[in-house]
Amino acid sequence: MRTVDRDHYAALLRLAYLVLDDGDAPLPRARRAAAEAARVRHGGHKARRARLVEILLTDPPAGRLRPLRLFFEPASTSPGPVRAALRELPPHERLAYLLRRGGLTAPEVAAELGVHLGVRVGFRDVDRATATVDDRTGLDEAAQRAEIEAFEPDLVRLRPPPAVPPAWRAAVAAVLAVALLAAGLALTRSAGVPGEPAAIGPRAWQATGTPTIDQWPAQGGLRHDAGLLRRAADAWRADLRHPPLGRVVVLYAGRVDGASLVVLRDSSGPRDAPSVAQYFERRLSRGVESVRRLGTGEGQLIMLGMTWRYLVPPWLRDVRAAMPSERSPDWIGVDGRVDGIDDVGDLRELLWKEVPGSRTEITALEKRSAEHAAEYGGEPFIGEYQLISEVFWWEVFEPALRSDDRRVIDQCLGVMEILLTRSSHLVHEAVLIRVVRHLKKFPEVREHAGDALIAALDQE
Repeated sequence: MRTVDRDHYAALLRLAYLVLDDGDAPLPRARRAAAEAARVRHGGHKARRARLVEILLTDPPAGRLRPLRLFFEPASTSPGPVRAALRELPPHERLAYLLRRGGLTAPEVAAELGVHLGVRVGFRDVDRATATVDDRTGLDEAAQRAEIEAFEPDLVRLRPPPAVPPAWRAAVAAVLAVALLAAGLALTRSAGVPGEPAAIGPRAWQATGTPTIDQWPAQGGLRHDAGLLRRAADAWRADLRHPPLGRVVVLYAGRVDGASLVVLRDSSGPRDAPSVAQYFERRLSRGVESVRRLGTGEGQLIMLGMTWRYLVPPWLRDVRAAMPSERSPDWIGVDGRVDGIDDVGDLRELLWKEVPGSRTEITALEKRSAEHAAEYGGEPFIGEYQLISEVFWWEVFEPALRSDDRRVIDQCLGVMEILLTRSSHLVHEAVLIRVVRHLKKFPEVREHAGDALIAALDQE
């Protein structure tokens, strides 16, 4: 899927999930359908969407046992009015509605569906499906689109099935883990402010020969955001089904794929294993979206939503993974990131410190984001791609290359080495797409580039 950008794949996955949103295992089924559609090499997103429509209408993936389902199962979430209304429609009418709300005209939708349904589909059939959802939701078109675009099936929160033995969960975790090694820099503090969770210092685990989750340090670029941490702790305490026991402690607070995420644990006492909650804030939603009770109080992998990234205790340095095999597994080392650029907060801090020329545009971007949030509601939002593309490349790096400003070029090349070797997958991907590809137009940059950038240029 190297040719499919993140936004287009997310759109394919959302479309597949909302069509398959009933029955058995909609998320893995939607993943398989979207992955198959993403293999289309020519014709861009339109061709991939057409392939996905064909799959969903003629050969939708069946639910079957997957390793993911051995380790996790979807936690129940309340659907919004649009999603609830779609569940009452047959699959081809769901597709008609979603394609229409996705920007196609009624005749275009009818033509795309008619190819695979084997019967004539008229634009009035499309209008009828759209009107049905209108009537059942009572929402206007803009509100319906807002709910659809805010729905992120790839971030469906998960909870471990109670019937699976702990040994199986540990084995599958090793198979799937893409580790984020926990090495937070937050200072130890008590929950002195009402609602604010406690945080463990970075060296607490080194004071004992057998560290547990009680010594797990806080990490993440938003770990000092007291307001975010307080909202997360208060939301968990207000959860009627799975409230925390005892003191609430923060394990991670940062940006993950455009959302603000806080991972918390409780302090259930020596006889009970602690629980871990994940609190998300996105543009149109916020709240605790999963609570998982750990098997023991020892350090374990903690999956961040459905992002295929894990928090790993700082005392587990030699992390290895293997694919399932009937024979002996082939264990390989996992590239964990320590003190790297893991989220948008880390990225902003790096650019502000190392590239002074970026500060004016960062300030302007934050002001525009705050004004947009104040006008339309929600939280101010700035993504990794915005900082990499709009600020780092177009406002600083590219102008410096054109004017041959050696001082700024050297600053940017130094930042590139950090971003290519010590950043999260999302930041690394943004650098490859929004910077490295453009650098092909400036061959002279190789004379001063570091090893990581040269390797990235050779792979493009």
